[in-house]
Parts: sequence; C-alpha cells; structure tokens
Amino acid sequence: MTNLNSNTNRVYYLLQMKLKCDAEEAKSWIKNRSAKVTFELNEDKTISFEWFMSEDEREATIVETFVDSDGAKERVENLLASSISVSYTHLRAHETSQQLVC
Repeated sequence: MTNLNSNTNRVYYLLQMKLKCDAEEAKSWIKNRSAKVTFELNEDKTISFEWFMSEDEREATIVETFVDSDGAKERVENLLASSISVSYTHLRAHETSQQLVC
C-alpha cells in the first residue's frame, strides 16, 4: 500500500463554503451559472467537477479533479476570463475566507 497513488499527477481542488443565502438561490446559481459555464469550457484535462450541498443546506462543497497541474492552471485561467468570474467575484465581495455570499 505504500505505492498507492504514488505515480499520479492528478490535481484536486476542494472548496468548502458556508452559504449566506437561501439554499434554493445557491442551487440555482450552481446549476445555471457555475456548472453551465464550467461545462461549456470543455477542458480536455478536467476529469470531474462536482458540487455537493450539506444535509442542512448551509454549506456547499466543490470537488474538482484534473489530469495534471496544467489542467488545473487552465481551469483557473479559463474561469478568470469567463463571464462567471464577474458573477462569482460579485458574490464573494463581502465574504470571509469560507463564506459564499449570494
């Protein structure tokens, strides 16, 4: 078991956020903005992009997996250049380090 995943170049992003808005509003933003834009980026080195809501719907978690660091870098560059960055930046304008403000 010492060699488990030792030869992988995969990169993972794990972002956990406390929601300060209504859960339905957050779900709508995730589905209609975040997931839609990310899907449309059509990045070859993205393996997965998943959102999860906590059972009490007070937190949201994004888990992203990339083939390698080039894929992770491409995601950041593409998102910063996309229409979602303005929306996300606006949502985060008053957030603390772990809060998503809607």
